Amino acid sequence: ETPNVLWVWSESSVVLGLDIAQVMLDLKRSVEQRDAVLFSRYGYEKPADFIRFFQRLSAVFIQDLSVQGAGHSFIEWQNNDVRHPLPAKVTNHLRLCIAADSSRSFGSVL
Repeated sequence: ETPNVLWVWSESSVVLGLDIAQVMLDLKRSVEQRDAVLFSRYGYEKPADFIRFFQRLSAVFIQDLSVQGAGHSFIEWQNNDVRHPLPAKVTNHLRLCIAADSSRSFGSVL
Protein backbone atom coordinates (compact mmCIF):
# COMPACT_ATOMS: atom_id res chain seq x y z
CA GLU A 1 0.00 0.00 0.00
CA THR A 2 2.90 2.33 -0.77
CA PRO A 3 4.19 3.96 -3.94
CA ASN A 4 6.79 2.01 -5.93
CA VAL A 5 9.48 3.47 -8.16
CA LEU A 6 11.66 1.80 -10.75
CA TRP A 7 14.91 3.76 -11.07
CA VAL A 8 17.02 2.64 -14.04
CA TRP A 9 20.62 3.72 -14.63
CA SER A 10 22.14 3.45 -18.09
CA GLU A 11 25.53 4.26 -19.53
CA SER A 12 23.97 4.94 -22.91
CA SER A 13 22.37 8.22 -23.85
CA VAL A 14 20.16 6.20 -26.23
CA VAL A 15 17.74 5.58 -23.35
CA LEU A 16 16.96 9.28 -23.22
CA GLY A 17 15.50 8.99 -26.70
CA LEU A 18 12.90 6.53 -25.46
CA ASP A 19 9.33 7.68 -25.29
CA ILE A 20 8.70 5.84 -22.03
CA ALA A 21 5.03 6.83 -22.02
CA GLN A 22 4.60 5.19 -25.44
CA VAL A 23 6.58 2.11 -24.35
CA MET A 24 4.32 1.65 -21.33
CA LEU A 25 1.18 2.24 -23.42
CA ASP A 26 2.35 -0.34 -25.97
CA LEU A 27 2.98 -2.80 -23.14
CA LYS A 28 -0.53 -2.30 -21.78
CA ARG A 29 -2.01 -2.75 -25.26
CA SER A 30 -0.09 -5.98 -25.76
CA VAL A 31 -1.47 -7.26 -22.48
CA GLU A 32 -5.01 -6.21 -23.32
CA GLN A 33 -4.70 -8.03 -26.67
CA ARG A 34 -3.55 -11.13 -24.78
CA ASP A 35 -0.14 -11.28 -26.46
CA ALA A 36 0.78 -14.95 -25.95
CA VAL A 37 4.55 -14.33 -26.20
CA LEU A 38 4.41 -11.61 -23.56
CA PHE A 39 2.28 -13.73 -21.25
CA SER A 40 4.51 -16.79 -21.52
CA ARG A 41 7.71 -14.76 -21.13
CA TYR A 42 6.58 -13.16 -17.87
CA GLY A 43 4.30 -15.85 -16.48
CA TYR A 44 0.96 -14.06 -16.69
CA GLU A 45 -2.13 -16.13 -17.32
CA LYS A 46 -4.54 -13.29 -18.01
CA PRO A 47 -4.49 -9.48 -18.39
CA ALA A 48 -5.78 -8.97 -14.84
CA ASP A 49 -2.58 -10.58 -13.49
CA PHE A 50 -0.46 -8.00 -15.29
CA ILE A 51 -2.76 -5.08 -14.43
CA ARG A 52 -2.49 -5.87 -10.70
CA PHE A 53 1.28 -5.43 -10.88
CA PHE A 54 1.09 -2.49 -13.28
CA GLN A 55 -1.15 -0.58 -10.87
CA ARG A 56 1.54 -0.91 -8.19
CA LEU A 57 4.20 0.89 -10.25
CA SER A 58 3.99 4.58 -9.40
CA ALA A 59 6.83 5.93 -11.53
CA VAL A 60 9.86 5.10 -13.64
CA PHE A 61 13.03 7.21 -13.64
CA ILE A 62 15.71 6.50 -16.24
CA GLN A 63 19.04 8.18 -15.57
CA ASP A 64 21.82 8.60 -18.15
CA LEU A 65 25.22 7.93 -16.55
CA SER A 66 27.17 8.47 -19.78
CA VAL A 67 27.78 12.08 -18.69
CA GLN A 68 30.25 12.40 -15.83
CA GLY A 69 29.56 14.54 -12.76
CA ALA A 70 26.47 16.32 -11.57
CA GLY A 71 23.64 17.15 -13.90
CA HIS A 72 22.92 13.70 -15.27
CA SER A 73 20.14 13.69 -17.80
CA PHE A 74 17.05 11.69 -17.01
CA ILE A 75 13.51 10.98 -18.07
CA GLU A 76 10.58 10.08 -15.91
CA TRP A 77 7.18 8.54 -16.31
CA GLN A 78 4.31 8.75 -13.84
CA ASN A 79 1.72 5.98 -13.99
CA ASN A 80 -1.78 7.44 -14.30
CA ASP A 81 -3.29 4.03 -13.51
CA VAL A 82 -1.47 3.57 -10.21
CA ARG A 83 -3.32 2.92 -6.96
CA HIS A 84 -0.75 4.73 -4.82
CA PRO A 85 0.75 7.68 -6.69
CA LEU A 86 4.16 9.01 -5.83
CA PRO A 87 3.69 12.15 -3.71
CA ALA A 88 4.83 15.36 -5.41
CA LYS A 89 7.27 16.01 -2.57
CA VAL A 90 8.97 12.65 -3.15
CA THR A 91 8.99 13.15 -6.93
CA ASN A 92 10.69 16.53 -6.50
CA HIS A 93 13.22 15.05 -4.08
CA LEU A 94 14.10 12.28 -6.55
CA ARG A 95 14.54 14.85 -9.32
CA LEU A 96 16.89 16.85 -7.11
CA CYS A 97 18.86 13.73 -6.17
CA ILE A 98 19.34 12.79 -9.81
CA ALA A 99 20.37 16.32 -10.79
CA ALA A 100 22.88 16.51 -7.92
CA ASP A 101 24.30 13.01 -8.40
CA SER A 102 28.03 13.23 -9.02
CA SER A 103 28.56 9.48 -9.31
CA ARG A 104 30.71 8.12 -12.04
CA SER A 105 29.27 5.60 -14.41
CA PHE A 106 29.71 1.97 -13.39
CA GLY A 107 32.18 1.27 -16.21
CA SER A 108 34.55 4.02 -15.11
CA VAL A 109 34.91 2.91 -11.48
CA LEU A 110 38.50 1.87 -10.82
